[in-house]
Amino acid sequence: MKLKHIWYISVVIVLLTAVPFTLYFLTYSGGESNLNVDWGTFGDFIGGVLNPIFALLNLIAFLYFTYIIYEFDKNSKDRELNYQRKLIYSGEKYELFKKINHSVNKIRFVLLSNDEKKADTITDLFENCDSSFADLKLLFPEINITDDEIKRIQDQFLVLIKEVQYVESQQSNDFSNAFNFTKEVNLIINILLKRIRESIENNLETA
Repeated sequence: MKLKHIWYISVVIVLLTAVPFTLYFLTYSGGESNLNVDWGTFGDFIGGVLNPIFALLNLIAFLYFTYIIYEFDKNSKDRELNYQRKLIYSGEKYELFKKINHSVNKIRFVLLSNDEKKADTITDLFENCDSSFADLKLLFPEINITDDEIKRIQDQFLVLIKEVQYVESQQSNDFSNAFNFTKEVNLIINILLKRIRESIENNLETA
């Protein structure tokens, strides 16, 4: 409750308290009495007027603070629910981030491995990564990924796969060009992953 509101309420209480005294002295202006009966009558009058007023004020205060507690409890529950939703949402985002990151980082290891069907393995990684792009636009609308960006990544992947297929068809182990294409793919996707990571961190910070 603001200090201004407390001041207003205090003024109202003082005015309400002053009303019966004012009415009494305006009606009965006989001066000060030395009789207990007169003071008893005065006390009964003041109490009879003020007690219902203070009882009403107590009721209003009780209802007001009950409402404040209810709103505070409701807002706390809403904040907790929103926080849990953000955690789940951030978890889904992070899993997608890991899926793309894993697919891209594994390409270099595949090229260096003894796998005889490197093109097939990289194709699987591409499909795994490519299937995530639709989810990217759904889960990360804030990063504003464009269709052109997605197409550029897809094109680089396809060039890389064709290069690996060509090397394998020649029964050669010279994957130097493939490594160059891998750098291109890594560069493009890492820029995208940076935007995704920043989005996840921002989402958790505002939770």
